[in-house]
Amino acid sequence: MGSHSHEPIDASAGIELRDANIPLVIWTTVGILFTLFLCMGIAALQFKLETAALPKDTSNVFKRAERRLPPEPRLQAFPAKDLAAFQERQRAAASTYGYIDKANGIVRVPVDRAIEMVMTKGVQVLVADTKPETASPRTAPPIKKAEAAKQ
Repeated sequence: MGSHSHEPIDASAGIELRDANIPLVIWTTVGILFTLFLCMGIAALQFKLETAALPKDTSNVFKRAERRLPPEPRLQAFPAKDLAAFQERQRAAASTYGYIDKANGIVRVPVDRAIEMVMTKGVQVLVADTKPETASPRTAPPIKKAEAAKQ
């Protein structure tokens, strides 16, 4: 089994009767130091290889990177601020008059006014015949107040 003896130890002596295993302590310390220096050598070699792969002229590296934008999609720097600005633009578009396509006469009307117009005039719908070329716009009847309340 080993050289360990299983003799009972006299606790009244007040000292340890066996010494520490000095060769084991020394070899463990040597092993740890060898591993430490080996890792440091590998790290130094890796650093040397990485710095050799860098371009020699690094004066314009950061200037060129500042001019190029990263590819889409880009991260938002301030998402809460962007959301508030987006919501404000949407509120403004929903509450003001404006052109969507001026050339074709398509306009934007505030939501409240659009609801009022639909209630009084109805909605213009495109009724298609068998051929799409002969489709004609017609006005749907206005919604009566009693029907609107049911919806």
